[in-house]
Amino acid sequence: MGGCLPPRRGMALDGKLPETIPLADLPMTPKFGRNNPLPAGALNLFPDNPKILKEFHVQDAYLIKTEGDYSLVVWPSIYQFSTNRQFVNRLDLMPLSMKLHLWPSQ
Repeated sequence: MGGCLPPRRGMALDGKLPETIPLADLPMTPKFGRNNPLPAGALNLFPDNPKILKEFHVQDAYLIKTEGDYSLVVWPSIYQFSTNRQFVNRLDLMPLSMKLHLWPSQ
């Protein structure tokens, strides 16, 4: 098996995400013309229309000292508007696991 690499200092990748966030507490985009502000970073997700939610560079968060095969496990969460659009609710998705061949950090 192998060990677990700790993230670089200040690069912790997990956090305590609240179950529900009131819409008023979210950062908003500026009002533009007739368009009202929207939560910053909001994405409309539709079937058959994939989106890149967040780009992640392993070596930005982990110091790779030895070339080799590594496993990366990600537990994504997204927030969905409530039916009355007054708050967002967290949805925890299934963990994703992938094998990566990495080279030492530059």
